[in-house]
Amino acid sequence: MQGRVLREEDVIRVDCNPGFHFETDNMEKTAECTKNGWLLFQDVSKMPCRDAPDVPHAQAEGSIKTNYEPGETVRYQCHPGFIAVGSQEVTCKRGQWTHLPECQDATCGDQPAVANAEIIDQRYRRYWPAERVQYQCHEGFESHGPNDVTCINREWSQPPTCEDMTCGPPPAVTNGQILEYGNQRYLPGERVRYQCQQGLSLIGSQTVTCQKQKWSEPPECREAGGKCGSPPRIDNGDIVSFPLKQYVLNSTVEYKCKSLHILKGPQSVRCDSGQWTDPPVCLAIALYRNPGGYGEEQNTAEMAL
Repeated sequence: MQGRVLREEDVIRVDCNPGFHFETDNMEKTAECTKNGWLLFQDVSKMPCRDAPDVPHAQAEGSIKTNYEPGETVRYQCHPGFIAVGSQEVTCKRGQWTHLPECQDATCGDQPAVANAEIIDQRYRRYWPAERVQYQCHEGFESHGPNDVTCINREWSQPPTCEDMTCGPPPAVTNGQILEYGNQRYLPGERVRYQCQQGLSLIGSQTVTCQKQKWSEPPECREAGGKCGSPPRIDNGDIVSFPLKQYVLNSTVEYKCKSLHILKGPQSVRCDSGQWTDPPVCLAIALYRNPGGYGEEQNTAEMAL
């Protein structure tokens, strides 16, 4: 050490003279040059710690100090989108900080693709843990499972599946034909009407309905002495009388519409040589005011056919 000028905060090693030893193993064998002279670290367990350490993607809670006493702790909070691995605290021990916490990225990237579905409110960014993305199946498809996925520790939960609920071509009816036929696929709820050949009567419902990939029971065309099957169904309306399985020639059936709908066309249908005449339709009522702002409200029907 001779010839060297020591400055403040320089540290040198201290050894005992031959025949002497330190009192305990905990005694630090160093001394620090301070403005008040040499400071001998006699007990390592009492050494303080300097500034709280920096932890990537995290910030220390509470006020930050320059020096910390042995046993003092500093707690960290991970930034949004990051999760803590292990303890979130560090402790001053023997002049050193214990193992630093780790904050790992827990955000999720692109959402899983779902066939025959689209994402509601697509944002094209990374998603924080617990955030959800909602799906909507295309028309004619039905969702199985939850309609959304959740970001869980960089992974998306199991996405839904969209099952095709449409129907193919309607069933064929012997000696009968489909009115206004032409589609190859039909959406759930869509209907198709049948008509028998001249001289034959239609037995059963005049229409079939697409219901989850399957058509309802089709009618039959056969000689029935001019009798008719069930009256044709209409949307937003129904027959007034109790339905029968068969109706004799020239029987009539009246219809009525549901609330907020008006009837357009003939109020009744007639059984004519095994076929029902064309049924009416029920149209939704739309309310509007006089353009001048005076007078009573008037009703019209939406001609959405």
